[in-house]
Amino acid sequence: VRSDREKSFPLEVLRAGLTLELEKAQASMEEDRRHILNCIAGRPLDAEPLAEDPSYHRVNQTLRGIFAVAGWRQAVERDIV
Repeated sequence: VRSDREKSFPLEVLRAGLTLELEKAQASMEEDRRHILNCIAGRPLDAEPLAEDPSYHRVNQTLRGIFAVAGWRQAVERDIV
């Protein structure tokens, strides 16, 4: 059950997810990072990624929302919020 999985999700991971900035994230291969950022920004994959782009902000907000929803029950049950 989904709520059972959410109960055991590490709070440290949830906290990191709530402040996620994908444009500052690392990848095991720099080429992967470049491709991901350029794909999000709608640029040629092999171009130098932009430091900032409105698309990054939209993806960051979406991912943070997913983490917030996933951690809400746990935070309420632990009286964190």
